[in-house]
Order: sequence, then C-alpha cells, then structure tokens
Amino acid sequence: MRPRLVMGGNGIGADSPRQSLTCLGGLHSLAAMRRAFLILVILMCMAPVAHAVRVPGLYEAEVAVPDQSNGARVQGVLNALRAVIIKLTGDRSAPTRAEVAPVLRAAERYLLQYRYQEVESGNGQPGTPAPAELRLWAQFSQSALDRDLRGAGLSIWGAERPSTLAWLALGDDRGWRWAGAGENDHSLHALTEARARARGLGFIFPLHDLDDDARLGAVAVAATDLPAIGQASERYRPDSVLAVAIDSPAPGSWRANWTLLLGSETEKWSSEGPQLDVLMHDGIDILADHLVRRFAAAGAGGEQSGVTLNVVAVSSATGYARALQYLQSLNSVTAVQITEVDGDSVTFEISAYGGADSVRQAITLGRVLEPTTGPGHSYRLVP
Repeated sequence: MRPRLVMGGNGIGADSPRQSLTCLGGLHSLAAMRRAFLILVILMCMAPVAHAVRVPGLYEAEVAVPDQSNGARVQGVLNALRAVIIKLTGDRSAPTRAEVAPVLRAAERYLLQYRYQEVESGNGQPGTPAPAELRLWAQFSQSALDRDLRGAGLSIWGAERPSTLAWLALGDDRGWRWAGAGENDHSLHALTEARARARGLGFIFPLHDLDDDARLGAVAVAATDLPAIGQASERYRPDSVLAVAIDSPAPGSWRANWTLLLGSETEKWSSEGPQLDVLMHDGIDILADHLVRRFAAAGAGGEQSGVTLNVVAVSSATGYARALQYLQSLNSVTAVQITEVDGDSVTFEISAYGGADSVRQAITLGRVLEPTTGPGHSYRLVP
C-alpha cells in the first residue's frame, strides 16, 4: 500500500516553525521517510511564483498640498488615505460610505511615514512645459487598515490583480502612430500610467518591436480591428487588453475611443473634452470599474472561514514550495496548512476572509493553479 502522509499540529506555513508529522501506512518505511523529508525541505525551496501582476504601493499615495503647514499636512494625509482606500477596495465610492468615516477620522493613526517633494505638474497637453507642484507622499499600515476596513464590512482587493496590456494610438493630420512615437506625445503614457497606478491597476505597455509592428499598426487600433488587436496581444499573455485611439478633432478638443477585450467579452466607450488629462483619467476609471466587477473578490471582507483545497500534479519539493507560497501570498488568506500528501496530490487547509469564493477568485489570476473536475475545490499545479 502506498504511504499516505498526514500533516498535524501547526502544519507548514509562514507562521508555523514547528511541524508535526504523522504517517498513515508506516512511517518506518523508506518511501514514507523520503516523503516526509521532501515535505520538510519545502521551506528551503521557496522560489518566486508567477503572478498575473502583483501591484506594488497599494498602501501609499501621493497628493498635492498647498504648503507644508500643519493644516495642509493633516488634510493631505486624509486625502492620501482616501486614495489608498480606493486602491484597496477598487471602489471609487468607498471613502464616502458611512462605515468608512471612523477610519478616515483616525487617518493619522494609520500613518507610518510621509514626506514632501516637488514634482512637475503638466496640464495634460502634449508638449506643454510642466510647472512645479508640492506633493505629499504618505504610507499607511497594511495590517491596521486591512483589519479595520474588513471590520467595517469592506472587501479588500488583493495585490494579485489582472494584467492589462494597453495599446495607445494617437492620430493627427499626419495619420495614426503609436503614442510615444512623436516628440511631443510621451506624456500620454505618463498620464495613463499615473491614473492606472492611482486605481491600483497592473498595466503593461507593448514593446513596439519588429514582432509587434508585423502584427499590428496604430491604424488597426483606430479602426477597432479586434482580431488583429487580439492576435498581437497574445505574446504578452495579459488578462485583459485595452486599445485606445486618441485624436484632436478640433483645436482645443480631444477625443478617445476605448475598447476593452476581457476574455470573450468586449466593452467599448468614448469620451471627449478640452483636457487630455481629464479624458485619460475618466477613461481609466471606467476601465478600473470593469475590472473590479470582473476580478475583485466580492466576499474578501468580513469574517474568516476555512477552505479545504486539493492540488494535484505536485511531484517535487519545488512544486510543493510553489503551491504553498502561492496560496500564502493571496491577500485574503491568513493561514495555510498542508494536511495530507498522497502521491502527487496535496491537501491544504486554508483560512481566508471571504472563504471559498475569495480564494477561488484570487486563484483565477495567478496562473499557478488551474481548476480540475475533481470533487470540492480541486486544482492542478501548472508546470
């Protein structure tokens, strides 16, 4: 009979330095001892795991302030905390909710550090000189914010977020080109990236190398050629694709046509106005709202509950380490234990905010585990 290893005690996890091993089927057997040794070396085999995009800086924000007075600092810290709450929840309205008011009133209590810096602040028009602006950068406590926001019933969108590949095409009287190709339109990337960062999105920009040029031209984005956009995007393996065609139909006016490819779904919207920065700001907000509805785990708040997960195709110490470290990295997960090993199958007991729904939603982004047809919550470790 093949030995079956059951993990007891604290299990194996980031906060469990001691492990208790019980082998059913005979620990004295050589095979079981080898299996036990394999489990014990997991912690020495931890290696970075692949993620969709692990978004940094979710607990920090930078906001404009008029000066370095105490009153301006207090208001700046409050505004920065509002921005952080939007990033954490994915919900633009979250700071206005009544249950969040106590958190905002105690903004200083969550503050870890802050600093001032002068940065260039353009008006969003390509080629316009940018005046200096005083800004306050603030960083807040992750553990305290997570605890109190979840205590208020809000869901926390984890750092593991969908990757979005952004094709930006710019049109003028010379035709269509990629944003950044002209000497005066580099700010388009900066505008897009800044708002994506403020909403906590994981953005990827194409290389625009020979391979990209052979597959897709800026005119195809302007024409909303979905097959061409999709084929050119495949090499980047993004979770979503954003194609934006931006032009100026009249002096002092900007127009943008947005297309989002999200699996088999397509979303389109348009915007027009006199300021390019406002146009990009609003368009990225609409994109973020779509991604939150699709990917953010609605139940990743409130009480913790247990989830039993079975993972197959785990055939080496490196595989064990990948699966364990990946599950530990999920934002809603607070504890992971290995409870059973049977051949290449491993059973994990997980404690998570939002329970099975939040864990399942988070796993869909990682490309480390993929669902199988097995009973319960069954997954296969992706090679």
